[in-house]
Amino acid sequence: MKRIRTKRGVFHPVPTADDFVLTDHGRFVMDDAPIVSLEYHDTLEIGQCHEGNGIFVVGNKVLPFRAGDVSVIAPGEIHFAQSQRGTRSVWTFLFVDLNRLVLPHYPELASFDIGAYSGEDFRNVIPPREHAQLVDAVRLLVREVRHRRPCYRSMALSCLATLAVLLKRDFTGSSSARETQAVRGSLDRVKRAIEHIAGHYHERIEIGTLAGLCNTSPRNFSRLFTEAFHRTPHEYLTDTRIAMACSHLLKKDAPVSLVAEECGFFTITSFNRAFKERMEMSPREWRKRHRDL
Repeated sequence: MKRIRTKRGVFHPVPTADDFVLTDHGRFVMDDAPIVSLEYHDTLEIGQCHEGNGIFVVGNKVLPFRAGDVSVIAPGEIHFAQSQRGTRSVWTFLFVDLNRLVLPHYPELASFDIGAYSGEDFRNVIPPREHAQLVDAVRLLVREVRHRRPCYRSMALSCLATLAVLLKRDFTGSSSARETQAVRGSLDRVKRAIEHIAGHYHERIEIGTLAGLCNTSPRNFSRLFTEAFHRTPHEYLTDTRIAMACSHLLKKDAPVSLVAEECGFFTITSFNRAFKERMEMSPREWRKRHRDL
């Protein structure tokens, strides 16, 4: 048995007796419980969201998700996901050793490095409206692994090869293993603050509280956080609130003022201003453009 270690000390067993190095965790129900630990894996993680909305945090990125999206998390990337407050989402997660399972059978992929699809420039949550072929490949992969019909292994290999080719075609790989390790080291120093923001983004959060969780002074904490995330703690908190607001707007018909309140904005004016700065349109315009896609 090979084991995939996560940051929190949980192990995911992967059967390797027949060299079919792919494990299926089945349907995973994700609630809105406070985040108590960040995690990373030493192999590729592929996810499909079946139900619900929420956010994925991968390194210093905060990405909204909804049903139909897929996720691609490279080895070594620190991440967590959380459903909208008061809701749950349902996912399937697969863990794949591409180097052992797929790449030897496809010479054209000899130079493919899944670790390059990480870092700030890679959007780990992939919606079908933007990359339909890639999302379809992941959906088919999940079905084949789940139902295990005749020749499912050949079909799974084909889906994984398609995924690798589409990543290479549609995305620019840029990060190196050294860069991923450096980001992980920076995040480790402020991870308690990230976990607190994930569980309390809808409340008032003081810089002193976050600094105390990381056992440092507010000034030093701000420096460490900015080094890790290339933005201030306040900017990161606002980004988290906006990402969760996007998740709410995709699903709910609630008034924008209520979405703003649920996501930690204490005036509709501040919400509209922050949303437009980041999304380049108002919340109402964004909802109209994205909800029915």
